[in-house]
Amino acid sequence: MDELQFIVAKLNEPPFQLNLTLVDFDEKAPTELLQLLVDVFSKLDDQLKMDVREVPKEQISAKIVQTLNILKFKMPENEQDQERFVQGLENGDKVVVYQILHWALQRLPSLQKRAYLARFLVRVEIPPEFMQDDVLQEIHNTHRELQSQFKEVHKQVDALRAQPTKPQEIKTEITTLEDERQQLRIKIERLKKQTSGEPGFAALLEATSGLRQQQDEESRLNENMRKQRMALQHAQQVRLCQILFAETTSLHPILCDFMTPKCRGAEQPLPRRGTMARNHTLHPITTRYYPNLPTQRKEEAQRRLSGMTQSAKQNASPQAMISQLQ
Repeated sequence: MDELQFIVAKLNEPPFQLNLTLVDFDEKAPTELLQLLVDVFSKLDDQLKMDVREVPKEQISAKIVQTLNILKFKMPENEQDQERFVQGLENGDKVVVYQILHWALQRLPSLQKRAYLARFLVRVEIPPEFMQDDVLQEIHNTHRELQSQFKEVHKQVDALRAQPTKPQEIKTEITTLEDERQQLRIKIERLKKQTSGEPGFAALLEATSGLRQQQDEESRLNENMRKQRMALQHAQQVRLCQILFAETTSLHPILCDFMTPKCRGAEQPLPRRGTMARNHTLHPITTRYYPNLPTQRKEEAQRRLSGMTQSAKQNASPQAMISQLQ
């Protein structure tokens, strides 16, 4: 009963508006039920619009079953059940017709969209023996490419339709812009009248227009220069890091071990206070992690590292760093 009430309620709504009652719907003859089913499916596909009294029932049922398969209707799995389903559809059986109507009216908007897409995206099955023809193969491939393009365009259209739109705000903005344009026109006409008799105004107008264009060009060039300077600075910093890394890895064994986790010197005992006092002027890397290195090697490492640090602080260019490291 609930199924019948739902079907009747949906058939009384747009786009059908049949003004049916439960009694009227229940008293419909098989032919009328089949015609009603065809009318519902004609809202999904115009090609299904027909008079069931003038078309063979086998042809009607074949078209409806084909449409149901395209729309992903769950058909009976058993072959015998499928035959009974088709037979009941041809005879306008209430059980079969009610089942299809209830399923279709539940999801009518989504089925309309799916039926529209299926009109363009259903794959055309071609027997393999005909696919040996090069011309037919090319046409088939072109058809598949056009289907792919249609999918992408349809996705873009759906995305645009899904975006929230506020017509009243757009209308207000258009009206405001129209008013501003009209005010500008009036102002321009008034200025033209005021300056039409001024001697040398045309030359002055041309000069000011040229000045404005040059100012715009200058702004554009300044912006490009700023971007190029930023790119150059970034490239110099990257190159500087590469040079520092190459130089530090060349200080074997002082810095090669320093690149390892915990610098391995962390496992050694801390130097005595007197040793730290004697080495307080050395670079912290050499004094902390290599207290046993000869003083000459420590001073050499300190000198090279201090030079690189000073250059990095001064944002030296890669060419200057290369000359210093050499």
